[in-house]
Amino acid sequence: MQIVITSPPGEIDALYSWLRADRDVALTAEISAGISSDSTSMNALEVINVVLTHVAATANLALAFDAWRRTRAHPKPVTIKRPDGQILTIDAGSDIAKDAIIEFLSNGSTPQP
Repeated sequence: MQIVITSPPGEIDALYSWLRADRDVALTAEISAGISSDSTSMNALEVINVVLTHVAATANLALAFDAWRRTRAHPKPVTIKRPDGQILTIDAGSDIAKDAIIEFLSNGSTPQP
């Protein structure tokens, strides 16, 4: 499953670096930098493209996100878009962010974080 992650500038860079450095995510997902399709800027990184290549990839991604958000002093919202166009926006400071990501990517439903 291919998903797209967006967040404000600065946050997206930090999250991208974090996900790329996470060993478990690297083993079960393909992470690449991208530019938003509706972008008018020339930023090098505006979205994170993630291809979940293994059943455990969803959990690994959610755990890595949870670990990353705990490092942020003032977390900003993060948006995840599934291939079917459904969007989950989570407050990066939410205590249920990990569970919301797993539910959203596993069940195809949109939880309310």
